Amino acid sequence: ENAHRKRPWMSLQTLITEGVVEYVSSMEEYNTDVCIGFQKDTPKDAPITHYEVSKYSLLGVITSTLVGINSNQGPRSSYQGTMTRNSAIGGIDEHFGQSEVTSLVYGQHPLVQTRAAREFGMHDMPTCFNPIVAIAPHKLSQEDGVVVSKSMIERGAGMCIVRRTYMVRFEPNSDEEFGKPDPKTTLGISDGNYEKLTAQGVPEMGTTIEPGDVIIGRTKLRKVRRRSRTGETKFAKKRQDVSMQCKSDEKGGLVTDVVALPGIRKVTVSRIVNLEIGDKIDTAHHGQKATIGAIVPQENMPRLPDGTPVDIIISPEGSPSRMTQGQIRELLSSIARAHGAECAEDPQEYGTSELKRVEQILRKQRLTPNGTSVLIDGTTGELMGDGEHFTVGPLPYIVLNYRSSKKTHYRVEGPVTETRQPTEGRRNRGGPRQGTLAIGALVGHGSSLLIDSVMRKSSDAFDVYYCIQCGTQARVNEEIELVSCTRCGDASNVRRVPMTFSTHMMLNEMASVNVTPTLTLRDAVDLSPGVVAGSKRVRSDMMGDDTGAEPDAKRARYGSDDDDNNDGDDDYDDTPEDEDMIDNDVIDNDEDDEDEDEDDTMDD
Repeated sequence: ENAHRKRPWMSLQTLITEGVVEYVSSMEEYNTDVCIGFQKDTPKDAPITHYEVSKYSLLGVITSTLVGINSNQGPRSSYQGTMTRNSAIGGIDEHFGQSEVTSLVYGQHPLVQTRAAREFGMHDMPTCFNPIVAIAPHKLSQEDGVVVSKSMIERGAGMCIVRRTYMVRFEPNSDEEFGKPDPKTTLGISDGNYEKLTAQGVPEMGTTIEPGDVIIGRTKLRKVRRRSRTGETKFAKKRQDVSMQCKSDEKGGLVTDVVALPGIRKVTVSRIVNLEIGDKIDTAHHGQKATIGAIVPQENMPRLPDGTPVDIIISPEGSPSRMTQGQIRELLSSIARAHGAECAEDPQEYGTSELKRVEQILRKQRLTPNGTSVLIDGTTGELMGDGEHFTVGPLPYIVLNYRSSKKTHYRVEGPVTETRQPTEGRRNRGGPRQGTLAIGALVGHGSSLLIDSVMRKSSDAFDVYYCIQCGTQARVNEEIELVSCTRCGDASNVRRVPMTFSTHMMLNEMASVNVTPTLTLRDAVDLSPGVVAGSKRVRSDMMGDDTGAEPDAKRARYGSDDDDNNDGDDDYDDTPEDEDMIDNDVIDNDEDDEDEDEDDTMDD
């Protein structure tokens, strides 16, 4: 118990080894009595098993590095801790063990740091950038949106490099092989671009990658069924394409690393991403997440009387509603630090003495004690607000990984499910999801045609024929002019009813369990002119063959079941023997689709 008295200074690892510092899990906390902070007047016989190192470390390591934590609303610290883990930082090695790594190019460290941040070495790791921020009203800013200078982005603020790694591996003795698939002899060739692949199945170093390019070429040996006229089933082995395409947002990427070893292929694609409208940025210490609402040229941005342009304009509505006084106090300390003053030993708490010290430093620099200044409008050249003072100063910002380019989603064509609806998610080339709130907004605005276009035509539009007299589904085949109502027998009342295929499937499922649904039709579409109303012709395979021909004779007359071209030869059924989906064994920790709404948990 006297280990801390042996030497005047001991490292953290030594304290852990000697048992002075102990990590306690959340389950062990139920059986411990922890005192928050060491107090000199604590009785020796107090029932205490552990002392907390610092009261600011209760919420985690990231929270202990926040500035002015006692001046903000409580949940803001938790919000900031979550957003810091999802931000881009600098100094990440190229061989970092993740499938996608976002690295900040021109990173800086905050002007004001806590003692915990200095102990963790965060001053040596660039985590943010320090723009000149003005808290002032602007015609293009809102509570959650900020106005950003275009010149700041062009100088490299918030620029990131995104490295994404594609990898495929298999056993050396398996039926798979890497290479450039031959479209003449390979089954299942996709609509991707295979021209950038080499004989090893990977692109060369320095190749520019665009959406739709195949990044790793791979084929797998599959058994293909072959049927003869006698009904005998034979199997033939053919190559099937199981190549990997790059993701849809991989635009302008550059191949920076290629690994081609037996049984493994790995390709790293790097691309530069700049800030754009819709991207999210956040203050480094206060949980003030904001969306870039407008990018304005520097000549139109406000500037200080000495000509210093403002980089970011924040709406004054954001601070009172979120109660982040620590943001204003950090801005004052950053102004003092920018003029050469030393920051506090531990600026986690902003007390009265610290505020007075900052005010004295600002007065010595002939600045206002509250860090305000007049601003000159860049568009008119006049003073903003009739000469009112606004809070202006440097403030650290971090770049979040929630980018508008990753959220942009559209689909022209792609795979569908058994209900003929598009698949879900960008990764599966699915369609954009229209939620309950979006549909409710369309209904509230009375956009009936848009609802029909979004919910039916763009999804799973299907035409079903119903009898308007009895309301049951009719049997119609326009190619052979077949019109028949199976219940009432009156073909003249059959009409075409537009609906979704999922609704059609549900009605058929109900009919399969002896629950026959009927529809009461108000508006229906007449049959096409090619179908003769009242016709009672039926197909011979439904009601019997009038010719009396045997099934084998009919097969000989029209060709075998496997002869689709009626040329007398059997056709191949290119369906693989096993219909299971092929797993490409991709290293992919991307949360673009799983955490689509993860940032909603950090909203107010």
